[in-house]
Amino acid sequence: MYANFFSSLLTILFISSLNAQKITYDEHIRQIFKADCSECHNSNKAKGGLDLSSYLQTMAGSSAGEVVSAGDPENSVLFECITTDDSDIRMPPKGARMNKNDIEMIKNWILAGALENRHSKKKLFVKNDAFKATETKKGEVILPDHLSLLSWQEYSYPGPAKTMALSPFSPLVAFGLYKQVALYNSQTQNLLGYLDFPEGSINGLSFSSNGQYIIAVGGHIGNEGFCVIWDIKSGRRIFSLKHESMDIHVAHVSPDMKLLAIGSNDKKIKVYSLENKELLLEEKAHSEWVSALRFSPDGKYIVSGDRNGQLIIWDAKELSKLHTLYKHKGRISALAWRPDSKVFASASDDASIMFFDPLKASNLKTLKIHKGAVNSLSYNEKGQLCSTGNDHQIRVYDSAYKQVAHLDCNKRAPLLNAVYVNDKIIASNYAGRMVIKEKANKEAAFLTLFPKNLLQLNKSQTINLEKERLNKKRHLEMFKEFEFKEKIQSLKLEQLYLLDEIKSALDDKTDLIALNQLYTKNSEYFHLAYELKLLTKKSQESQLNLLKQMNKMPQQITSADQ
Repeated sequence: MYANFFSSLLTILFISSLNAQKITYDEHIRQIFKADCSECHNSNKAKGGLDLSSYLQTMAGSSAGEVVSAGDPENSVLFECITTDDSDIRMPPKGARMNKNDIEMIKNWILAGALENRHSKKKLFVKNDAFKATETKKGEVILPDHLSLLSWQEYSYPGPAKTMALSPFSPLVAFGLYKQVALYNSQTQNLLGYLDFPEGSINGLSFSSNGQYIIAVGGHIGNEGFCVIWDIKSGRRIFSLKHESMDIHVAHVSPDMKLLAIGSNDKKIKVYSLENKELLLEEKAHSEWVSALRFSPDGKYIVSGDRNGQLIIWDAKELSKLHTLYKHKGRISALAWRPDSKVFASASDDASIMFFDPLKASNLKTLKIHKGAVNSLSYNEKGQLCSTGNDHQIRVYDSAYKQVAHLDCNKRAPLLNAVYVNDKIIASNYAGRMVIKEKANKEAAFLTLFPKNLLQLNKSQTINLEKERLNKKRHLEMFKEFEFKEKIQSLKLEQLYLLDEIKSALDDKTDLIALNQLYTKNSEYFHLAYELKLLTKKSQESQLNLLKQMNKMPQQITSADQ
């Protein structure tokens, strides 16, 4: 009943605007550009790198980037130039202003999707506002409330923690295990819980610049890849991106949480909008698999590296290549930015660590202090660089490249990753252990990332198993809720495209049978979306009931209480 009502209502509202003329580049905009802009922006004389003589060249933009943002005239450089009073950027620069009717035509063309011709389809997106739901202050300590302490995957041996990440402001350290992320408090050394990643192996982990979100990438080798983002405090998934045909090797998000850059064995760099998953850049820039990738802390640059030792510095604002470097003689295994964004470091299988100025692309310093491949790099807030190598060594250097800390794990499993914070080294190794070495202590502690005895996680922490089973069920319901919402978002997008088809069909006077089939399909989409909304509501109610049951149970018991 509701589905049919909403379907009819939207169709009526949509049909009321169908008589409006479809504005396209070929039929309306080309002649405006020819009359007012062709003197400076043509195929022979493209001032500022902008050629408006063809649709493809117009959408390609100028040497400074795109000039038309489809659907958004207010953020389109071209529209700003023809409407502004600023003499430095106004177009045309001399003489009379562009005709008001022509300006309105260009505005409506951009608003309608900047279509090329009558048969072009408008790009439609459903925006994700999850990142704007809760705002945090810089420096705020964010720790999870109620994560599941029960593992999502049962295995006798955890395997290597291939990747790890440290929260910028919290004592929270994350380890990427098989099909799950383990979160620990680095101060208390307590397990805080697990995040479920059923998509496969985790190849990369990172925190957002404010510490509010954690990002994991991975998937099934040679099959498909995924990028998942969770809200740390609630443990909820808020974003998921599927990468067809291959897993994702590396990924990183921009500091403002607007862009997601990924690299894989297709040798391409891809940049997506986190707002609507639009693919903004896809360029086969590397000669081999992309093995490392990082945004600069100020969001101005992206650096990517591959298995041939090639480094590329990108302009993160314009999404264009700035410099290509061939300094390393082996795979780029890690990249790290100094907090001031003035220097980045790269590590390689050739046993070297190199430091670069991103603006000049100059090599500032080269260190060869590890014997064998360098596995990881990380900067802390003080600008100290921590590195690990196949030689079982962890080394820390200050901004003058002087070693200030060192840990030899020669008799232990090889190291994979390490960070240095508050005079404490925290690392992961191939044995699936967290290594902790404080400057005041001579010996390092080795803590398992997958406790076999859940009743006694460590010397001070025990858990209420029944309560944790309820908590695990609650997180499973949270996962279901996310999947239902993702399907609803997908249906919304399908409906938008379908309504666009209906409009085109009416414009082209399509036969009534074909038109009726479109209306029927539209009604089916509404019905399915309504059913998914009911399932979402049911999942939310189940979560509340499980939380109430958990709250009625005794609090966690510590060995001190016993």
